[in-house]
Amino acid sequence: MKVLLLCTCILIAFQSSTSSKLRQHLKNAVQTVDNDARACLAENNMTHGEMFDEADIMTNLHTEPGNEERTRKNGCVIACLLKKQELMEDSNIKESKIHSLINKEFPDELVGIAHKIARKCLKQVKSITDECEKGFSLYACVARAVHKVADHEEHTRKESEEEEEEEEEGPQTTEAEPQAEAEKVE
Repeated sequence: MKVLLLCTCILIAFQSSTSSKLRQHLKNAVQTVDNDARACLAENNMTHGEMFDEADIMTNLHTEPGNEERTRKNGCVIACLLKKQELMEDSNIKESKIHSLINKEFPDELVGIAHKIARKCLKQVKSITDECEKGFSLYACVARAVHKVADHEEHTRKESEEEEEEEEEGPQTTEAEPQAEAEKVE
Protein backbone atom coordinates (compact mmCIF):
# COMPACT_ATOMS: atom_id res chain seq x y z
CA MET A 1 0.00 0.00 0.00
CA LYS A 2 2.94 2.32 0.69
CA VAL A 3 4.14 2.00 -2.87
CA LEU A 4 0.57 2.40 -4.11
CA LEU A 5 0.24 5.54 -2.00
CA LEU A 6 3.55 6.79 -3.38
CA CYS A 7 2.50 6.31 -6.98
CA THR A 8 -0.93 7.78 -6.37
CA CYS A 9 0.62 10.90 -4.81
CA ILE A 10 2.94 11.20 -7.79
CA LEU A 11 0.04 10.85 -10.20
CA ILE A 12 -1.91 13.57 -8.41
CA ALA A 13 1.12 15.85 -8.27
CA PHE A 14 1.66 15.55 -12.00
CA GLN A 15 -1.93 15.38 -13.20
CA SER A 16 -1.74 18.97 -14.41
CA SER A 17 1.33 18.14 -16.50
CA THR A 18 0.96 18.64 -20.22
CA SER A 19 3.21 15.70 -21.01
CA SER A 20 1.00 12.81 -22.07
CA LYS A 21 4.06 10.54 -22.04
CA LEU A 22 4.69 11.33 -18.36
CA ARG A 23 1.02 10.82 -17.55
CA GLN A 24 1.01 7.46 -19.30
CA HIS A 25 4.20 6.39 -17.49
CA LEU A 26 2.66 7.24 -14.13
CA LYS A 27 -0.64 5.54 -14.99
CA ASN A 28 1.29 2.40 -15.95
CA ALA A 29 3.22 2.52 -12.66
CA VAL A 30 0.01 2.88 -10.67
CA GLN A 31 -1.59 0.03 -12.65
CA THR A 32 1.36 -2.26 -11.94
CA VAL A 33 1.25 -1.48 -8.23
CA ASP A 34 -2.55 -1.82 -8.25
CA ASN A 35 -2.24 -5.29 -9.80
CA ASP A 36 0.36 -6.24 -7.20
CA ALA A 37 -1.84 -4.86 -4.41
CA ARG A 38 -4.81 -6.92 -5.59
CA ALA A 39 -2.65 -10.03 -5.73
CA CYS A 40 -1.22 -9.40 -2.24
CA LEU A 41 -4.67 -8.79 -0.80
CA ALA A 42 -5.89 -12.06 -2.35
CA GLU A 43 -2.82 -13.98 -1.12
CA ASN A 44 -3.59 -12.80 2.41
CA ASN A 45 -7.34 -13.37 2.13
CA MET A 46 -8.11 -9.68 2.66
CA THR A 47 -10.08 -6.91 1.02
CA HIS A 48 -8.96 -3.32 0.53
CA GLY A 49 -11.51 -2.26 3.17
CA GLU A 50 -9.73 -4.36 5.78
CA MET A 51 -6.51 -2.40 5.39
CA PHE A 52 -5.88 0.10 8.16
CA ASP A 53 -5.86 3.67 6.90
CA GLU A 54 -4.02 6.67 8.31
CA ALA A 55 -6.86 7.55 10.70
CA ASP A 56 -6.92 3.98 12.04
CA ILE A 57 -3.20 4.09 12.68
CA MET A 58 -3.29 7.54 14.25
CA THR A 59 -6.03 6.37 16.66
CA ASN A 60 -4.15 3.10 17.35
CA LEU A 61 -7.06 0.95 16.16
CA HIS A 62 -4.52 -1.74 15.29
CA THR A 63 -3.54 -2.09 18.98
CA GLU A 64 -7.07 -2.73 20.23
CA PRO A 65 -7.89 -6.23 21.47
CA GLY A 66 -9.23 -8.41 18.69
CA ASN A 67 -7.25 -6.66 15.92
CA GLU A 68 -4.10 -8.78 16.20
CA GLU A 69 -4.85 -10.97 13.18
CA ARG A 70 -6.01 -8.02 11.07
CA THR A 71 -2.82 -6.14 11.98
CA ARG A 72 -0.71 -9.16 11.05
CA LYS A 73 -2.50 -9.56 7.71
CA ASN A 74 -2.05 -5.83 6.98
CA GLY A 75 1.67 -6.27 7.56
CA CYS A 76 1.79 -9.35 5.34
CA VAL A 77 0.11 -7.41 2.53
CA ILE A 78 2.71 -4.64 2.84
CA ALA A 79 5.56 -7.19 2.92
CA CYS A 80 4.09 -8.89 -0.15
CA LEU A 81 3.87 -5.56 -1.99
CA LEU A 82 7.44 -4.68 -1.10
CA LYS A 83 8.58 -8.08 -2.38
CA LYS A 84 6.61 -7.81 -5.62
CA GLN A 85 8.16 -4.39 -6.17
CA GLU A 86 11.58 -5.95 -5.44
CA LEU A 87 12.06 -3.68 -2.43
CA MET A 88 12.26 -6.52 0.11
CA GLU A 89 13.96 -9.92 0.20
CA ASP A 90 13.09 -12.24 3.07
CA SER A 91 12.75 -9.72 5.91
CA ASN A 92 15.41 -7.38 4.54
CA ILE A 93 14.21 -4.12 3.02
CA LYS A 94 16.46 -2.91 0.22
CA GLU A 95 17.12 0.60 1.49
CA SER A 96 19.13 1.71 -1.52
CA LYS A 97 16.29 0.71 -3.85
CA ILE A 98 13.79 2.64 -1.69
CA HIS A 99 15.96 5.76 -1.92
CA SER A 100 16.49 5.27 -5.66
CA LEU A 101 12.72 4.98 -6.11
CA ILE A 102 12.22 8.20 -4.17
CA ASN A 103 14.78 10.00 -6.37
CA LYS A 104 13.15 8.64 -9.51
CA GLU A 105 9.46 9.05 -8.70
CA PHE A 106 9.07 12.02 -6.36
CA PRO A 107 8.94 15.63 -7.54
CA ASP A 108 12.02 17.64 -6.51
CA GLU A 109 10.18 19.60 -3.82
CA LEU A 110 9.22 16.35 -2.00
CA VAL A 111 12.43 14.35 -2.37
CA GLY A 112 14.05 15.68 0.82
CA ILE A 113 11.10 14.97 3.11
CA ALA A 114 10.52 11.58 1.47
CA HIS A 115 14.15 10.56 2.13
CA LYS A 116 13.89 11.81 5.72
CA ILE A 117 10.75 9.75 6.34
CA ALA A 118 12.28 6.70 4.65
CA ARG A 119 15.49 6.92 6.70
CA LYS A 120 13.58 7.32 9.96
CA CYS A 121 11.15 4.49 9.30
CA LEU A 122 13.69 2.08 7.83
CA LYS A 123 15.90 2.62 10.87
CA GLN A 124 12.93 2.03 13.17
CA VAL A 125 12.08 -1.36 11.60
CA LYS A 126 15.59 -2.58 10.77
CA SER A 127 15.88 -5.06 13.65
CA ILE A 128 12.43 -6.64 13.11
CA THR A 129 12.90 -10.11 11.63
CA ASP A 130 9.29 -11.16 11.05
CA GLU A 131 8.27 -10.04 7.53
CA CYS A 132 4.66 -9.25 8.39
CA GLU A 133 5.54 -7.40 11.58
CA LYS A 134 8.19 -5.43 9.70
CA GLY A 135 5.74 -4.61 6.91
CA PHE A 136 3.13 -3.28 9.30
CA SER A 137 5.63 -1.37 11.42
CA LEU A 138 6.99 0.32 8.30
CA TYR A 139 3.48 1.12 7.08
CA ALA A 140 2.49 2.58 10.46
CA CYS A 141 5.69 4.63 10.71
CA VAL A 142 5.22 6.11 7.25
CA ALA A 143 1.53 6.84 7.94
CA ARG A 144 2.42 8.66 11.18
CA ALA A 145 5.22 10.62 9.53
CA VAL A 146 3.06 11.65 6.58
CA HIS A 147 0.28 12.63 8.99
CA LYS A 148 2.71 14.75 10.98
CA VAL A 149 4.00 16.50 7.86
CA ALA A 150 0.49 17.05 6.48
CA ASP A 151 -0.83 18.18 9.86
CA HIS A 152 2.02 20.67 10.20
CA GLU A 153 1.34 22.00 6.71
CA GLU A 154 -2.35 22.34 7.59
CA HIS A 155 -1.50 24.36 10.70
CA THR A 156 0.87 26.54 8.71
CA ARG A 157 -1.81 27.13 6.08
CA LYS A 158 -4.40 28.03 8.74
CA GLU A 159 -2.00 30.45 10.46
CA SER A 160 -1.22 32.13 7.13
CA GLU A 161 -4.92 32.47 6.31
CA GLU A 162 -5.63 33.98 9.73
CA GLU A 163 -2.78 36.47 9.34
CA GLU A 164 -4.10 37.48 5.90
CA GLU A 165 -7.60 37.99 7.32
CA GLU A 166 -6.21 40.15 10.13
CA GLU A 167 -4.28 42.27 7.64
CA GLU A 168 -7.40 42.74 5.52
CA GLU A 169 -9.54 43.70 8.51
CA GLY A 170 -6.97 46.09 9.92
CA PRO A 171 -5.84 46.27 13.52
CA GLN A 172 -8.26 44.77 15.99
CA THR A 173 -8.58 46.17 19.47
CA THR A 174 -10.02 44.59 22.53
CA GLU A 175 -11.63 46.38 25.43
CA ALA A 176 -8.37 46.14 27.38
CA GLU A 177 -6.28 47.75 24.62
CA PRO A 178 -7.89 51.24 24.81
CA GLN A 179 -7.27 51.18 28.56
CA ALA A 180 -3.64 50.22 28.00
CA GLU A 181 -3.25 52.97 25.38
CA ALA A 182 -4.75 55.48 27.81
CA GLU A 183 -2.31 54.42 30.52
CA LYS A 184 0.64 54.91 28.12
CA VAL A 185 -0.50 58.48 27.39
CA GLU A 186 -0.72 59.39 31.10
